[in-house]
Amino acid sequence: MSGRNGRAIGLTAILLCGLACGRLAAQDTQAETAYQVFNAFCTRHFGAEKEELVYQTFGKDLKVVEGGSWQHVSETSAVFAWETNLPAKTHVEYGETARYGKKTPEPERHLYLHVHYLKALKPETTYHCRFVSVDERGKRAVSGDITFQTRKAPGAIRVPGNLGRAPYVLDRANATYVLTEDITSDGTAIFLAAPGVTLDLNGHTVTYDDKKDTSQQGACGIRGHKRRGLRLSKLKVLNGTIKRGKGKSTTRRIYEDLYGPMFFYGPREMEIAGLTVDYDGEQVIALLWINNGDRNDVHHNVFLDRATRLINRHVGLDIVAARFDNSKVHHNLVKRTRHRGLRCGGTNTELYSNEVYIDSWATNSYGLWVGDDAVGHHNRVFGSGFHPIGLMLGYINARNRKYHSNYIQMQAVARTDIVDRWRGGQGGGGGGSVGMSGVTPAVGLRLQKGPQENIEFTGNVVVCKAWGEKALTRGMFLVPTSGVRNVTIKDNVVKLVVEDDKADGWAVAGLGARGENITLEGNTIISNICNVRFGDPYSVGGTYRFVSNRFVRIGGNPRYKTVRIGDRKGPTSGHVFLDSRFEGGAGFDEVSFEGRGERDFTVQWTLTVRTEPGAHVTITDKDGKEVFSGNADTKGRVSAALSQYLVNPNGKTSFTPHTVKVEKGGRHAQKTLTLEEKTEIELKL
Repeated sequence: MSGRNGRAIGLTAILLCGLACGRLAAQDTQAETAYQVFNAFCTRHFGAEKEELVYQTFGKDLKVVEGGSWQHVSETSAVFAWETNLPAKTHVEYGETARYGKKTPEPERHLYLHVHYLKALKPETTYHCRFVSVDERGKRAVSGDITFQTRKAPGAIRVPGNLGRAPYVLDRANATYVLTEDITSDGTAIFLAAPGVTLDLNGHTVTYDDKKDTSQQGACGIRGHKRRGLRLSKLKVLNGTIKRGKGKSTTRRIYEDLYGPMFFYGPREMEIAGLTVDYDGEQVIALLWINNGDRNDVHHNVFLDRATRLINRHVGLDIVAARFDNSKVHHNLVKRTRHRGLRCGGTNTELYSNEVYIDSWATNSYGLWVGDDAVGHHNRVFGSGFHPIGLMLGYINARNRKYHSNYIQMQAVARTDIVDRWRGGQGGGGGGSVGMSGVTPAVGLRLQKGPQENIEFTGNVVVCKAWGEKALTRGMFLVPTSGVRNVTIKDNVVKLVVEDDKADGWAVAGLGARGENITLEGNTIISNICNVRFGDPYSVGGTYRFVSNRFVRIGGNPRYKTVRIGDRKGPTSGHVFLDSRFEGGAGFDEVSFEGRGERDFTVQWTLTVRTEPGAHVTITDKDGKEVFSGNADTKGRVSAALSQYLVNPNGKTSFTPHTVKVEKGGRHAQKTLTLEEKTEIELKL
């Protein structure tokens, strides 16, 4: 049974065939099964062999990315992490000689970020190792021989050692604690209760919530102490695994009674690295970091959310929910999140080189979200499910946010596959209620409401695909309101493809009340169904300006339109396309007017006039109306954006030919020309 044939399939059948045909899991799926099904879905839909833009973006030859590696050697274990430019399966070969003899397990699918643990090593021993990466084509990248030595940490406190039973309270300031065995706790496993504590898990596993908590007191893997763990500084948690046990405890008051793997309150200069966090549960955040922290570093971790259910989508379930300043979150692998990925507020935070996979089970499942005066770059985000969104470009009161060099790929699926995932939960937006007659689209990026200012999205790649009945996807989803200023969307590649005759989508959705302060410039916009849509069933279309963009049609879909404009909600007018380029059959003859009210856009071209420096230039349109007046610069050049025509449901209104007049010191020259492309002329005096 094909996952692309668009046929309605019952929820039970979807679950049964998920592993075989790459469909998503249905409602109430068991945690382990949900991840198996999602992993098969990712294998089927994501990867360099599935999308040509991966090779075009990251290169065709497999290599290790410079600056993406990290290692930590403990007393009887070591953790090694690295990044490849292409998805790969990887392992570490190791041993006491360069013959190695042992190797770590490979991951379950090809990935860009790789974390491997070498366990049960001898103390005070020199080891050899090498890193092996194999891409989807079987091409290998193998490191040279690397040596490292295990050493006992001087003065370290052993856990459990003489500390009794869990929960363990680590309360000696500036001390190093080293686990000597796996530990299991009925509730919380470890409390950090003093500044400067280093907790080295030494490759071991911490299991928490192994017994049902009927008192709802909360249970975490590792957390700051409830009284003595507030605003601690210089903490470290390294090299090991945190897992949830058999307790399955739950609460509906997520910020009061917690059952997440890690929880901290306002730490400063904290490092969390080399962890694998594997958990389930109904309303759980993997790493919850409340109240402003400062100068923290979360890197080279692996997160796996195995569960499906949540209670309140407005509270949201994040892999990392952190509000801290001057911090970094980087090289983290999120193998699956049921709702949101990395949401890092605060100021001056850098979110980079992470890899996130969204299996959305509720509305507004964002992969990335940075705070003000912050930047997100070189991340890779993949998603599908109920309502996945690669990243939130900006929301209410957003300012000074930059995203660059990210790769985003979303896959929309048949509505029957996902509609029952989110019904009746707190926060609304359930199946059957989210616009588009209940369709919840897969979205590359989203900008919503205002006020917002100084938002940049540059040099990114966004790929969106859709198949199945009522599947819908949007590449860029722009819905600004008043107070939006200086938003730049520049030099990106946006590709949107429908894979059957039942799915729909548009590469750029220009919606909202006002879009004139949003500049879309120099982007390549590719689609087999629709490059740009102004207004859709979610919202009316604002007023947008497209400058020097390249519009590409691919395939021969008879439903294709370069521009769709209008919807049943009301007018959308005043849009401008300046200096556009077209390939593959795209063009302004491929336009569809829909809905009602005023609907139009204007086609413009830049005319550059070369003449004497300081000469006065006047340009009039075909009706003699002055449309430009100005002086040539010191190089004798002046440029103007001139309208060729306005198009609306009644046809075209032409403004060309134009007449150009040049005057300086009583000398005159003029020329009349018809503008149909970007043009440069010379007028000598």
